[in-house]
Amino acid sequence: MDASGGGGVPRVRGNDYRVLEPPEHFTPELRVSVIIPAYGGQDKLDLVLQGLARQTYPAGLTEIIVVDNGSSPPLRLPGGSAARLIVCDRPGRAAARNAGLAAATGDVIHWLDSDVVLTPGAVEAHMRWHHAAPYLSVTGYLRFTPAPLPAVLPEDLEAAFEPAEPHAWLAGMVERTDGLTANPVRPFSLHVGGATSVNAALVRAAGPMDEELVLGQDTERIRLITSILDPAEVTAEELARCSHDRWEAETGIDQLKTHLRGPGRILRSRTPEPACQEIWAYLLTHWALCTLICAAATTAGLDPDRIKFLGTVCIVRRSVTGPAAFSP
Repeated sequence: MDASGGGGVPRVRGNDYRVLEPPEHFTPELRVSVIIPAYGGQDKLDLVLQGLARQTYPAGLTEIIVVDNGSSPPLRLPGGSAARLIVCDRPGRAAARNAGLAAATGDVIHWLDSDVVLTPGAVEAHMRWHHAAPYLSVTGYLRFTPAPLPAVLPEDLEAAFEPAEPHAWLAGMVERTDGLTANPVRPFSLHVGGATSVNAALVRAAGPMDEELVLGQDTERIRLITSILDPAEVTAEELARCSHDRWEAETGIDQLKTHLRGPGRILRSRTPEPACQEIWAYLLTHWALCTLICAAATTAGLDPDRIKFLGTVCIVRRSVTGPAAFSP
């Protein structure tokens, strides 16, 4: 069986991209178009462009396109900037991205929000993966900071923008799925638009974004339908937050079905009563493993979410040599 894709590139199965092993040092050949949809926020945009000017990826292979999505007053480029500024009168992030995409000439499209300042090696880190395979969607971590904006971008970004908090849901998903390699439930959910890149050929094959589709914005509007009408009982914000909390339930289901039982494996029992017994056995085993994780996290002074469920399963399977018993 041919285990490689086109041009001898290894084929990624189950999103286990570790088969690619991109080299730390490579010869840059691909052009990248960094597209920045922007609406207002000139002070933040100036810092974003300063951060792009410090990138270690060759400037000759980097194209920067700023799309002014109807700002008033209009956005401007700071003196000496290598970016191009185009105007999109159609409102909405999808329209702005399509306008930037139409003007892009790079081999790789790198989406970047107008308030995301990249560390100096960020674009190079993305492009290292794109040189390894032509079919990847690459994303990175984001951190949020309430620190005041400087007029000039400092050399030490991490020190200047402390305190900074990670994107908790994103970081948690990556941690729980061993870097998205352990059969994540919805890996496409981590396609973070604030700092994501994809091969331009894939974007052309998929076609432009649907401009009638309302994309999530920094201030996202949520339509909520509920039978709870008393705000004293629960607020609309608390109900909306439940939409994100559902991932805890989906993560538990993923742990049971994918990591504990195994993907594609069916219950052995053919009649209802022993099938129920088998389900209870899986549930109790999952409970025992979670109890073990909580105990280990408490001892180490860690958040239990920082301990990988899959890693715990592997350790227990290597350690258990015979029947075990625990109190239900």
